[in-house]
Amino acid sequence: MSLCALLVVVAATDGQGARETLATAGLEVSGPLSDGELQAMASALDALPAKWRALPAGQHVRLALDDTRAPTATGIAEPEWSGDDFQLRPQLGHATYRDGSLDDDARRALWRARAVVHVLLSRWDDVEHWSLTPTWRRTNGWLLPFERPLSLSEHSLNQASTAWARPRGAVSAKLDFLTFAEAALVPVTSLATDDLLRCQDFTRLRALGALLGQPWAPGACPAFDEWVRLDELEHLEVLLVQASGRAPESLFGHLLVRPVWKTSLGPSFDTAIQFAAITAPKAGPAHLAKGLFGGYSIGVFTISMTDLLREKLSGEQRTMTRWKLSLSKAEMRRFLERAWEFERRGKFAYAFFSDNCATLLVWMLESALDDPTLVRWPGFITSPGGVLDELFRARRADGARLLTPLFPSFESTERVARRDDARRRVLEDSLALSVSTLRDEDPTRRAAAYVELAHRTRARPDPALFEWWALSARVERAAADRALHSLRELEDELIETSPVDLERLWAERLQSLERESVLQQQMMLLDRESFQDELRRRANKRAPTAVEAKEQAELESTLALFTQVTTAQGALVSEVFPDGSADAFLEAERAASIAEEVPPVTRSLPVSGHWRTGLGAGLWRRDDGTVTPVVQLDEAGLLELLGEQRLRGLGGPVGVRMLEGSLTLAPSLRQPEIVQSHFTLVAFDSIARAVPPAPRWKDHLGFGFEAATDFRAWRSQHTLYGGAGWVLAHVQSAYARNLLALGVGPAVWAAVDGRGVMPVGGVSTRLVARVALQREWPSSLRLEARHQSLWGPGRAMHELRADAALEWVVAWGGRPRVLVRPTVSVTAEPTLARLNAAAVLMLEPAESLADVFRVPHRGPR
Repeated sequence: MSLCALLVVVAATDGQGARETLATAGLEVSGPLSDGELQAMASALDALPAKWRALPAGQHVRLALDDTRAPTATGIAEPEWSGDDFQLRPQLGHATYRDGSLDDDARRALWRARAVVHVLLSRWDDVEHWSLTPTWRRTNGWLLPFERPLSLSEHSLNQASTAWARPRGAVSAKLDFLTFAEAALVPVTSLATDDLLRCQDFTRLRALGALLGQPWAPGACPAFDEWVRLDELEHLEVLLVQASGRAPESLFGHLLVRPVWKTSLGPSFDTAIQFAAITAPKAGPAHLAKGLFGGYSIGVFTISMTDLLREKLSGEQRTMTRWKLSLSKAEMRRFLERAWEFERRGKFAYAFFSDNCATLLVWMLESALDDPTLVRWPGFITSPGGVLDELFRARRADGARLLTPLFPSFESTERVARRDDARRRVLEDSLALSVSTLRDEDPTRRAAAYVELAHRTRARPDPALFEWWALSARVERAAADRALHSLRELEDELIETSPVDLERLWAERLQSLERESVLQQQMMLLDRESFQDELRRRANKRAPTAVEAKEQAELESTLALFTQVTTAQGALVSEVFPDGSADAFLEAERAASIAEEVPPVTRSLPVSGHWRTGLGAGLWRRDDGTVTPVVQLDEAGLLELLGEQRLRGLGGPVGVRMLEGSLTLAPSLRQPEIVQSHFTLVAFDSIARAVPPAPRWKDHLGFGFEAATDFRAWRSQHTLYGGAGWVLAHVQSAYARNLLALGVGPAVWAAVDGRGVMPVGGVSTRLVARVALQREWPSSLRLEARHQSLWGPGRAMHELRADAALEWVVAWGGRPRVLVRPTVSVTAEPTLARLNAAAVLMLEPAESLADVFRVPHRGPR
């Protein structure tokens, strides 16, 4: 019932009649309540569905007003109950901006009516347990004690101050349910339409209606409807921003959602939904710890596609792959409702492994899908690739996958530059162009080369030069993008370290978003980048050093060169190549992009390298020549080695291992013997080719590092804790299907043997080779060998390790099912004449175990 309708009924009844009406519901009132207050309380019964307008059989409640107590904004005590008495207080002030818009009499009537709703539904919730159902708890992320590891008490994942109908709702799922029911069943209706509860809390209104047996249907909400454009909405895409070694938080990748409309209003108006943590500039050494274990907040932001592409493709240089969600119109609307709500009333604790962008996506899909069981919280450790694996495996009732790939990807300008520079070199050979400084890293020398080539172009206007100049502009754009990103990082370096109150800034942001009518008048789009820009604006900055000023000048020269090249290209197109077709060039570029993606995709495994498990058995040859049977278990949070091709993977030239371990046991009647084990906290390898205009020799350089523990029962220093790093020289074929990399670098470990723990350090050498075998699947022969010489106080160790493996993909039903991996490992300490070897046959599902034995769906008969 609306407040206006409530006041009409108030005028039509008297206090005694109101008491009698309340008595029929099992409610008794006491205390100095006015006739108007009593009438409002009686009228609240009509706001409830008929089934819940009286207390459960045999129950009786007294609503007692104690006017000697201090008034409250709601006229309700906290705690509300004293035995079977519901404690009322004098009402003064307002609890939210909504009731703050009413006059004193209307506000008093509102809260007395809401008290009745609270009482009745509280007693019924004790019987029906609405607030304990997943339907309600997922609306604000309520967790029960021990529902997740380290979750010791009931709490909500949503920490926004604006997430509740009134602050009391933040205490428990039950009070959240009751306070929201008050606001939903007895709403304030005198506000602007976009500020009404029905236009701001869609998900909880649906949940409340479903629980009370009174289905809710949305009405017209101008601001939301204008954004969603449901009739024009075609589909939703999940965007996977590829993993990167540029920052620790980017090693797992990142997820966003992109609504796609049939007709676009323009890139600046089309939006994407991103889930991003907010961190202070120059967060310092504590940044990593806070990111891993909590200390930052994550929110939902709408960002224009223009800003998104600039941030990810140009600034961070990370390609985004695209995945279509198979959702109905109703499900798409519910997902976008959730995004709308969370941007305005969502703030969540961020932890790198457990509460991140992937967690938020799962949560939002749970609320949107007709069948919430299609998605689930993947576990204590949640990663973007792992969640996409789960969505890919999920199937609708008709057998269709919930997630399917789309092409082409949104490519980073670096990736485009590599492809275009290769094409540019082909044209240079055919045109006999040879300018030695064209790929010089000094932008001044490159600028002179472009001036010379512009003169040559005018003198000999070969039609192929039209394409060469277009390709050159795209190559220089990648360089300019990197320069612009570096300038921003340099600006961050100039920020003087000072405490930044992120919580206060979050509160200011949420307050700005709470009043939708004001937000629309201001035409605000508060994305994450604008939030970060605000942090930079408020920070104090120091003057740059001489070195920083020189770097800044060089970066600005790169930006000026891009302007020079595009200006020269424009002049040549209009004056020398007026018949050149930009449309034909762009269409050829799109075709080249798709052609580059299709070969690795068609032979890639359909899952990422997240949460891999392998089990195997074999034989171990000891130093004394005896042979012992062994079993081996491999587990990995993320394992993608150099050259591996996986549909949601990192790409062949990049390898990542995180939370990856292996345990080899020799069975025994007494106690299994641990033969060897290792655990990798994090390891990263990159043999990606250099980005033009870097010299070609840089195409053959890369790097790698690892932080790990390693145990070998027979080794003189049987346990090592620490890490190593390498500079890699490499050669590779397309997509790194065939590769050879040799690296050398430092190694620093804490060594454990019978004499205790001692630091050791030295040199580590590494060889990695991969040879592709099958054309249709990424089977391969792989060799990895390492040699390290370590020295410490009174200790020395020289170790050689080599692992040779055949990884063969077994497929049936048109899909890869199992990875068969026979492996031979040899470890030697030549100075001690120690040699151990093991041969193990490992088996690993290429998909989930459920999918391995699934019969391919053939559609309805």
